[in-house]
Amino acid sequence: MISDDRILHAVRNYWGFDTLRPLQQEAIAAGLEHRDSLVVMPTGGGKSLCYQVPPVVTNRTDVVVSPLISLMKDQVDGLRVDGVSAAYLNSTQSAESRDAVMTDLRKPVLREVDRDDPFGPREPAADHGAETDEACAEDDARRATLD
Repeated sequence: MISDDRILHAVRNYWGFDTLRPLQQEAIAAGLEHRDSLVVMPTGGGKSLCYQVPPVVTNRTDVVVSPLISLMKDQVDGLRVDGVSAAYLNSTQSAESRDAVMTDLRKPVLREVDRDDPFGPREPAADHGAETDEACAEDDARRATLD
């Protein structure tokens, strides 16, 4: 079990917050305990932190599925600025860019991988869904999140 102190240390260190908002602690605990959960918060309510903290404090790779490519890019850019190893896969990337992410995913360097909606429209060349799943299985990824 990960202590509350360790969680708050990571939140302070990577995101600069001294406290968690209501329901974030419970949502983070669910992720850390590998429990399914449904987290409903308003825009700007802190949902992202709920699934970004567990891979940081456990040093595991998590996959986040999001239909919003611009949000995905913003979140990964923010994580990188904060020192978290993260990447994204989506249908707008070049083959070289996607291949680089897949290479990194196979190494123990990524903590979070955001990919676009597997149910949404996508060009066949951009579909790394099964390959992402396989790479995560190799790396023992423990959590998938639908954002």
